[in-house]
Amino acid sequence: MTIRDRLNYMAEQMPNKTIYVFPHNANLKLTFTDCRDRALLMAQNFLHMGFKKGDRIALALPNTHELLIAYFAAAYIGLIIVTLNPEYGLDELAYMIEKTTPVGFIVYDYMDYYKIIDELFPEINEFDKGQLISAKFPYLKHIILVNVNKNLEYRGAWPYEEVANKRINPNSIYDMPYIDMDDPFGIIFTVNFL
Repeated sequence: MTIRDRLNYMAEQMPNKTIYVFPHNANLKLTFTDCRDRALLMAQNFLHMGFKKGDRIALALPNTHELLIAYFAAAYIGLIIVTLNPEYGLDELAYMIEKTTPVGFIVYDYMDYYKIIDELFPEINEFDKGQLISAKFPYLKHIILVNVNKNLEYRGAWPYEEVANKRINPNSIYDMPYIDMDDPFGIIFTVNFL
């Protein structure tokens, strides 16, 4: 049973059961139905943005609901997640992005992340969201920013709230790709700099 199948099954069997409580999000409680519905919405938006099964998406997020929903949304359409510790610095993030070639990057405005975004993606304000052309990372098209502090705005970044909380194109419904148990789902590695 795939992650998508398991979440659908649990939402049918125990729709109102609280499965996660997030202390970092004011003790937000999510049920199986909440997770399924939010993940489906984000998955539809990912498809509208041009993500395809097998594309990689890097997640530099702490243990918040944004991480969980992005994880499930990726599972719904067969994206390969690349989990990055949000406490990594510029060199570590650049190395991991280069090695994993993600099409998308979801980042939390954690600590001094605005400095890291400015360094990694100096062109971010030259392009509209979804149209990024990065000199360092030419495969990366989408930056999605979880802007908790509401102090960061970039022309070329999608606000997480836009991708997660409303349909980007309410007139289109995309078919979910076939997901097999043997499809890759994650790239997890550690990095050592000597």
